[in-house]
Amino acid sequence: MRSIYFKIFSFIISLYLILCLIMYFNQESFIFHPLKINKETNYIYSENFKEINLKTSDNVTINNLYFETKNPKGVVYFLHGNAGNLSTWGNIAPIYLELGYNVLITDYRGFGKSEGNISDQTQLFSDAQLGYDFLKKEFKEDQIIIVGYSIGTGIASYLASANNPQKLILQAPYFNLKNEMKSRFPFLPTFILKYPFENNLHISKVKSPIFIFHGDKDYVISHQNSLKLQSLLKENDSVFILKNQDHVSINNNAEYHKNLIKILNDSI
Repeated sequence: MRSIYFKIFSFIISLYLILCLIMYFNQESFIFHPLKINKETNYIYSENFKEINLKTSDNVTINNLYFETKNPKGVVYFLHGNAGNLSTWGNIAPIYLELGYNVLITDYRGFGKSEGNISDQTQLFSDAQLGYDFLKKEFKEDQIIIVGYSIGTGIASYLASANNPQKLILQAPYFNLKNEMKSRFPFLPTFILKYPFENNLHISKVKSPIFIFHGDKDYVISHQNSLKLQSLLKENDSVFILKNQDHVSINNNAEYHKNLIKILNDSI
């Protein structure tokens, strides 16, 4: 009888270990949903823009769109979500251009025209730094505003902690990805996660003003995450909970627009 129980136990443990291995080696497909496009594809936007290709230390090309306005006050560096590519993410540019800011949007590895594949968190952070360094050639750091959305908030908060931008704006952030993993896959150990994206640790190191926006109808990443992050913010940082706003289209939210104008005019 003992041998039967032992075999059953061993079988269950083996299945669990196999599941953990599958999740470990395939976690990129759970977290990121890139959409590739042909390198000859032309982006179609009515605003003035150009493509910027940046080379990583391992010789991978990262594709960016750089939107420009006349006599810019500064520049917004936008880190987008976990799906799509620049053929649609460029739609966020107009609201910042209208307020007098250039906009740089980057496609992560494997997204759009960007080469390679995402393999770890450090790699993503390093790639994002390339875009920041590109902007520093044209602007002083106190003219650079980092904006991160959804999965991009983890990259944006790290980037702000490692540099000194004028401001950090986070849209629909998570506390950290380990917490998200616990809530969605409570049966899996968090140590297998290669992308902890610890917003909670990064924002505590950010010297720049931080502004967080989150919809109260966000059922992808609960706005409770932003309320938890609020306890870690500096005295003059702010959290805005947007009424009847879901996870997408925060950039089109009227309340976001109203507060964005105040933030960029330093009236908050």
